[in-house]
Amino acid sequence: MRVRHFGYVISDEEKMEKFYIKILGFKKFVRKRLKGKYINDLIGIDDLTYIKLKDDTDIPCLEFHIWNKIRSTVYKKKNFHIAITVDNINKLANKLIEQRVEMVSTPLIAPDSGNKVCFCYDFEGNLVELVEEKKC
Repeated sequence: MRVRHFGYVISDEEKMEKFYIKILGFKKFVRKRLKGKYINDLIGIDDLTYIKLKDDTDIPCLEFHIWNKIRSTVYKKKNFHIAITVDNINKLANKLIEQRVEMVSTPLIAPDSGNKVCFCYDFEGNLVELVEEKKC
């Protein structure tokens, strides 16, 4: 396993870009909009824009989530998430369920990347994204 990125729910893209890009020096390399069934099944909203930033190491490390609707119930406990890359998401999801971890979604195939993705909460209510990268 390895940490993939930290994600924040934001309401003002311009202010966040000023802080992270203009002041701290991160680089924006992705801005994408997800709409429809996949994103709704994954986190409970049907329209999401996300922005990925990277630092000088070119490793994606921050991700901003923006939507204009009422905040998703997925983010009911915290305003951020951590994403972790895992080897076998189905096996891990079953283990989490056995340990009574609150799951947000089952593993789903991301239409843009082909990665398997699911969300759960840790025991303190922090949102955790698990990602199994598509095998080439």
